[in-house]
Amino acid sequence: GLTALPLARKLGIAKPSPQGVLFVGAHDWARTMAKFLHDDGFRVSLVDSNWENISAARREGLMAHYKNIILDDVAEHLDCDGIGKLLALTSNDEVNSLAALSFVESFGRSQVYQLPRQSGRHSAHEENVVSELTGRFLFSPEATYEYITFQFGTGAVIKKTQITAEFDFEAFRNHYGTKAVPLFLIKENGDLLAFANDNPPAPQPGHHIVALVFEVADGTVWTEQA
Repeated sequence: GLTALPLARKLGIAKPSPQGVLFVGAHDWARTMAKFLHDDGFRVSLVDSNWENISAARREGLMAHYKNIILDDVAEHLDCDGIGKLLALTSNDEVNSLAALSFVESFGRSQVYQLPRQSGRHSAHEENVVSELTGRFLFSPEATYEYITFQFGTGAVIKKTQITAEFDFEAFRNHYGTKAVPLFLIKENGDLLAFANDNPPAPQPGHHIVALVFEVADGTVWTEQA
C-alpha cells in the first residue's frame, strides 16, 4: 500500500524516482491521457467511483479501481509500485483537493497535482489562501475541467513532439498556436514531468512534449491563422 512508501524511502529500499501516474477520475478524457502514457511505456492506474468509467478503462486495457478516493481506504489497498505522482482530474474541485492532500505524504507535495479550480468560483485572494491546501495546479491557469472537456469535445487530440535545437519550445508554441495545452514533458532519461502553473518544466533539445493540440482533417495543425 501507499502508506509503506514513506517508510521505504527512509529505509532506502524504495525504487528511485518512480515515473508512473495515479489518475483520480476515469472519465473519457482522463482515460485518453492515461492510455497515451500507458502506450508510451509508463505505468498508470485510475481510481473512480463511477462504475461505467472504470469498466471503460478496463476495456481499454488500463488498470482501474472502483473506489471512492475520499471515503475508501485507497492508500492501504492500491498497488502503487512504480507510481510516483498523482493527478486529480475530477469535475469536483473539493474532491481534487482532498485527493491531492491525502497523497502528499506518499508522493511528496511536489508530485501531487490537480486541475485549476473552475472559473469564477474563487477570487484571486481565495486562490492564494487555499493554495497550501491543494495540490499543484496543472497545465495552465485556464485548463479547468470545463475547459479541457470543451477542447476534447471540439477536436483536440494528444500528440507527442520532440524538441530539438532547431524546433525549440518557442517554435513549438508558434507551430501549434495558443490553443495548445502542454501536459507532460518526457526527458531523455525517461523521467515524466507534469506541466504545472507554479514551476513548469523547461523543455530542452532531446525532450518530448505531450500536449493537447488541434489538427485539421488532413492531419496538419490548426492555428489561429489556419
